[in-house]
Amino acid sequence: MQDVVIQALSLVAIIGLGQLMRRLHWVSASHFMIFSRIVLNITLPAAILTSFNRVTVPLGLLAVGLVAVALNLCQQISAFVLCRAQGRNLQAFGVLNTGSYNMGAFATPYISGFGGPSALINATLFDIGNSIVAAGWGRFWAFSIVRGRASLWATVKRLFSSTIFVLYLTVLLMQVFRLRLPEQLMHFTGTVGNANTFLAMLMIGIGLDLDLDTSQLRSAAKFLALRYSWCIAFSFASFTLLPWSHELRLTLATICFAPIASMIPGFTSELGLDVKLSAFMTSLTILVSIVVMPALVVVLS
Repeated sequence: MQDVVIQALSLVAIIGLGQLMRRLHWVSASHFMIFSRIVLNITLPAAILTSFNRVTVPLGLLAVGLVAVALNLCQQISAFVLCRAQGRNLQAFGVLNTGSYNMGAFATPYISGFGGPSALINATLFDIGNSIVAAGWGRFWAFSIVRGRASLWATVKRLFSSTIFVLYLTVLLMQVFRLRLPEQLMHFTGTVGNANTFLAMLMIGIGLDLDLDTSQLRSAAKFLALRYSWCIAFSFASFTLLPWSHELRLTLATICFAPIASMIPGFTSELGLDVKLSAFMTSLTILVSIVVMPALVVVLS
């Protein structure tokens, strides 16, 4: 347990280092996107390729993605029903902003910092389902609510324009057909992937916005109370009811408290909804995750 606590504090310290760099004006909030592109398109793909290439994942574990699908759908449908008397715009906002999980830039590096390659694999399996529902179905549904119709083809194109999503499908097919990449290539991906956790945590510290507007608290509290009600329920059910290993159940229980996906404020902006509130909620869920995720690892390990 001491090792877990030290690791948790190390990750938080790296986030704090990113905030300090921003306060000292070594970097600015605008540099967040540079770090994000490096993490999501270079270091995280390298870490995922390295981890998946060295293990054989039982095909039954692909069902981990279904946990993410169920959790996201429960949150989206609940938000839609909760706002049924408050207009289409708020319903669409709730569908977009109540579910979704920031895996690539937060949870996956965070989890792998605790559990290593096997935890990274488990988090990746979860994110396959998360990506399909959050970036695919959720966006399509929200656009349909506001505009009356939405292009399914445009949604599919956006999904497949994501480096991480395409990579997920690639490693999934590699596991199904038991394919392996050359070991010489793995030396390169392993070296690059080793930088992923540090860069991802540093990026979060640089981008974390602690300027919280109290006027937004009431709306945020309603949606976040709904979100975390489902998070608590799924976290408890994942850890106590699923017939998988302790490590996998611990990973799922922890992932349920990952922050809102960083792409969601962008989707919110596309629909002309309250971007400021969306960004506020995203920042707040990051703060919650920084505290709750390592605490769960310590308590449940």
